[in-house]
Amino acid sequence: MTKTDALQSRQINHKTMRQIVGGIALFLAFFTYWLSDVYWPVNSISATYWTNSGDLFVGSLIVVGFFLAAYNGKHGRDLEYYISKVAAVLAVFVALFPTDIECTADQVTTGQACPVFAPSTWIDAITGFLGTSADVIHYVAAIPLFICLVVLLWFFSKRAKEKGHPGRALAYRILAIAMIAGMAIIYGIVHFWLVRSDAIFWVEGWALMTFGIAWLLAGSYTSDPELSSVGST
Repeated sequence: MTKTDALQSRQINHKTMRQIVGGIALFLAFFTYWLSDVYWPVNSISATYWTNSGDLFVGSLIVVGFFLAAYNGKHGRDLEYYISKVAAVLAVFVALFPTDIECTADQVTTGQACPVFAPSTWIDAITGFLGTSADVIHYVAAIPLFICLVVLLWFFSKRAKEKGHPGRALAYRILAIAMIAGMAIIYGIVHFWLVRSDAIFWVEGWALMTFGIAWLLAGSYTSDPELSSVGST
């Protein structure tokens, strides 16, 4: 295999990796909600852990974690490299340690009662050893995970600018800002104005959607003829 072939193969792997991560992030909220098949409002994407789409939720985040662990950025073991590894671990923790279920169904008015779910034995063992709950571990992992996702978009923007692609750099920066601002705006509208219990679901959905668009965008660009932009954004 020539050097050019090796670079092309690596680039295809990077592009495919970004497209898979982007696709999962973009559609995760929609499919977990659609397949959940429950009679109470799904108040967060994480709550689908307890529904028919629980396997999809867990599996998708573990796949994302796997690809984030395999993602090395461009400049060796720099800050982006380590942030992607931290994000990978956090994604797995978010997947495996569920939030508490918040079912509001009323058997008198709906004919249905809230089901009772018990966490896995190994989850009980770990949380018991740590002296905390799965719900706490979930949120302790979820918040820095979203921060890592935003930071990765800023790295995308920085690298695109360094390579002379100001349009791409601006697109990534806009998506990063939109992710942060959108989460705050959506929470305010849904929770305080519409007074709904599923504000977190829409906040998470928006964050994942913007992150997914950015990674799909990064995986859609073709390389330079010299392949100098292997792994480029």
